[in-house]
Amino acid sequence: MVLYNFLFNRPSGTEFNEDASNLLVIEAFNEKGQPFAVPYIYASDPEGEPFQHPFKKEEDKYVCPLLDGKPIFINVLWEVQGFGKLILTADNEGEGYKKNVSQQRTIINLNYELAKSHFIKIYKAYEARLKENFTFSLELENLIAESRSFLEKARAVSDKALFALYSDKALNSSLWAGEKLALETARQNIERYRKANVTLRIVDQNGTPLEGVMVIAKQLDHDIMFACSTRGFEMHNLLADFDIYREKFKELFNSGMVHFFWPMFEPEEGMYKWESRDAAVNWLKSNGLKAWGHPLIWLHEWNIPDWAKQKSYDELKAVLRNLCYEPVYRYKDTIDLWNVFNEPEWGNVLQLSVDQQIELLEIGLNATKEANPNAIRMINPTIVWGEYVAWGCTAEGPAKRKLLTPYQFLKVVEERGIQYEAIGLQLYMGSGGTGSGFTVRDMFTIAELLNKYARFGKPIHITELGVPSKFKDTGDKVVTGAGYWHRPWDEEIQADWVEQFYTIAFGNPYVESISWFDLADYTQVFIPWGGLLNGDMTPKQSYYRLKDLLESWTTNIEGITDLHGEYSFRGFKGPYKITIKKDGNIITVLDLNVEADAVKTITIGSNVKK
Repeated sequence: MVLYNFLFNRPSGTEFNEDASNLLVIEAFNEKGQPFAVPYIYASDPEGEPFQHPFKKEEDKYVCPLLDGKPIFINVLWEVQGFGKLILTADNEGEGYKKNVSQQRTIINLNYELAKSHFIKIYKAYEARLKENFTFSLELENLIAESRSFLEKARAVSDKALFALYSDKALNSSLWAGEKLALETARQNIERYRKANVTLRIVDQNGTPLEGVMVIAKQLDHDIMFACSTRGFEMHNLLADFDIYREKFKELFNSGMVHFFWPMFEPEEGMYKWESRDAAVNWLKSNGLKAWGHPLIWLHEWNIPDWAKQKSYDELKAVLRNLCYEPVYRYKDTIDLWNVFNEPEWGNVLQLSVDQQIELLEIGLNATKEANPNAIRMINPTIVWGEYVAWGCTAEGPAKRKLLTPYQFLKVVEERGIQYEAIGLQLYMGSGGTGSGFTVRDMFTIAELLNKYARFGKPIHITELGVPSKFKDTGDKVVTGAGYWHRPWDEEIQADWVEQFYTIAFGNPYVESISWFDLADYTQVFIPWGGLLNGDMTPKQSYYRLKDLLESWTTNIEGITDLHGEYSFRGFKGPYKITIKKDGNIITVLDLNVEADAVKTITIGSNVKK
């Protein structure tokens, strides 16, 4: 969870050189053909990692210096009529924008550059997946062709406004194509990676196959965690009805995130508050739900108790070691997955160096493994596209040094050979205002982000997730400035987003859990209107949509064995209850965990007639 309120400003320490002779001039045009300056802009490198770079607003355009030997990608908040308002990238077909030989200003039409850049990304991904034996719909092919056609029309005109208009149409088509590409890829990946072929061979005690036996396979759970935060247990007095909250929770999810926010968990040194954690863990366990722990080390100003702020760095190391060890040891028989280090670089009120943060990370990782040798230890970054680096800011304000993006931080951890088991990603969207780090992205871009973090070869856990169901600001929480997806947020759009995101995440074989943050819209909901339940505990469309989706990923099937005594099915991975019946009578019932393709022989008693 991030606490923030950042608007875009020129990053500190990157003064604009007025005398620079080699500048990039960024022109943009609205739907009426009028020039305008985008509301939010930042630079990134060819890996998509943001960095501090100065942009100067000149009337209705932006200007920035080009660099020697370092291509610049331009990222902006952009409204696409008929699709949404979101962060998009102009990357000059992956080449970036570089200094030119003539040392003159390079002028780009941002409408065209965004459209061309996005089209090329989509087309390259489409071509690559065709080679991987994916198949795609005619509708997707038509959208790609339509986008290409509009780009060709744009290149054929000289009028800037018309050039921008055709470019906008091309961008619209490629955005819809990208999302369709991501979804169609995910659905095929679900079939490839989330299912397995199972053959059950039923024989008698002599090994003779039994033909005509009924086999009933009922899936009991999924092989990944579909979780939600249990914050309602800590703030049950804010809920309209705690009983309904718990009932709706267990109807939808198979797991729960148990919270260990430091000021509430250890308000006085060594005095741990176990009550609400025990209540959540015991309730989850008693209802057959799994649990995971979040967070252990989080150095955000909001999460450090006053007594700990007075500690020296050396004293803090001992305190954090205990903070990790105690809860992991207490729940070692119930919780294996732990968020050991939350929001590195971003949550850093102590202004620690990278080396110091990594030292604390190792202390936490070692304490966690000591307390529970089976622990799955996770690093959980936020603002996962790394925009805070472009701002030169942490959660507490301007940074005193160059920051690392989440991806760069994990690379440093990798390079130093530090062992951990999983990566967590926070993926909130549609809240926090312009330049909050939670501005909307399209589903293709989200899918590509998951693929990027999968390069580390570790399981991915979507640890915090939420989008609003209203396009309305409330108090000091801003929704309207953070963009929208397809149309301004409402209940149906939230449900659409939930369905598509979960499909894309479930379709990535590295994803092992997905955790929605707030189940209900109580007064302290993190993302405004971000619950799946209303404040009165009535379900929103998103609740029912997710429930239907998870049920569609559940296999319940039955059939009759053939003359070889075999019954085969392809089902979703996870635990099953297998019931064998003959002539309407139950012969045997057994448990089967489907993890991969398998052939299992089931031997039953001799009293069964052949």
